[in-house]
Amino acid sequence: MQLNDYSYWITLAHLPNWRTERINNIIADIIHNRKISFAEFFSYDISALQKDFGLSLKEARDILQAKDNLP
Repeated sequence: MQLNDYSYWITLAHLPNWRTERINNIIADIIHNRKISFAEFFSYDISALQKDFGLSLKEARDILQAKDNLP
C-alpha cells in the first residue's frame, strides 16, 4: 500500500452516515477482489462507481465529495 492510500482509506472509513459493514465490503472489494489502489478507486466518476461497485447515486456522490475534501 502506498503512503497516500492511507489518506484515502481513512476518508472512506469515516464517510458520514455510512454503515460499517458497507464500508468494509467496499474496502475488501478494492483490496482483495479488484486489487486496485484507493487512489484509483477515488479517481472513478459517478457512473463508474455505480456500475463497477454497485453504489447508489448518493453513495457515489458521497465518495466524490469526500475526495474533494482531501487535503
